[in-house]
Amino acid sequence: MSTSFGIHLLLNDKVPTSLTDSEFVDMYDRLRLRVHCTLRNADRTVIMIYKSTLSAPIACLEFGAGHALGSIKLTGKDPVHMNDFLSRVSRSSRVRRFIASDGQTYTWTQESKDSEWEASEIAIHALAHPNVQTSAMLAVDEGYTQITGELVATLLIMRHIVKYNL
Repeated sequence: MSTSFGIHLLLNDKVPTSLTDSEFVDMYDRLRLRVHCTLRNADRTVIMIYKSTLSAPIACLEFGAGHALGSIKLTGKDPVHMNDFLSRVSRSSRVRRFIASDGQTYTWTQESKDSEWEASEIAIHALAHPNVQTSAMLAVDEGYTQITGELVATLLIMRHIVKYNL
């Protein structure tokens, strides 16, 4: 059983303007996730997400030609098309939901292009949201730390969708 500190993970996105290379580092150094582009050409872009304590990636994001959505592969799972994994909830591409490895459904929403992102578990409460004062900070409720990699991966996909107006 892990120690409970009663403090959210506060992940600082070191390069929030980059969709392909950054690092999400907890303010108290409890977790470090590295986002790294391993392939970029005219046909596709591949981004890996690594947890500092593991040598293999915990997630792989593959985007197609012209910034098209491709597939997401999480540790121990088969690749899934991003549109199937992170499905639209409404006509807006800024509201999408996914089922995490804990079996729960989570929804990412962004009210407008300049507002913060928020991920919430259906009918419960906000669990992850970038800090509105510093768009580079992602807070994850301590009870959801086991899905932090999935939250970062899906946040990157959501940022990609908005950036390329998909």
